[in-house]
Amino acid sequence: RRVEPPKKRRLAYGVKKEHSAYFGWTTFTALSSAVATIDKKTKDMPQVLRHLVVEEEIETRRPILRTFQPSAMRVSPGGIAIAPEVPREREAMDEKLDFEALDKKLEEILGK
Repeated sequence: RRVEPPKKRRLAYGVKKEHSAYFGWTTFTALSSAVATIDKKTKDMPQVLRHLVVEEEIETRRPILRTFQPSAMRVSPGGIAIAPEVPREREAMDEKLDFEALDKKLEEILGK
């Protein structure tokens, strides 16, 4: 997770009659439904002149180590050992979105 604390900057052109504003950014991991909610709530904030949500594709597949117990193996009619199938475990996101922490960070950025 990376964050750039907000810094006051002069705008290249006026936005909503403002010529300077605080600019900052953060990265976070969230479900797409949560990102849509954050985007909608940010649009409704009159203190926020502009915002941008950028989605980054993340590879979620990880190699799975499989172990076999010799006693669980069976032998085919041709005398070849056949290993049993091992079910794949469901993968979860490494970092879950904490809405309270996100709200606190937004309030800190916006100076509430």
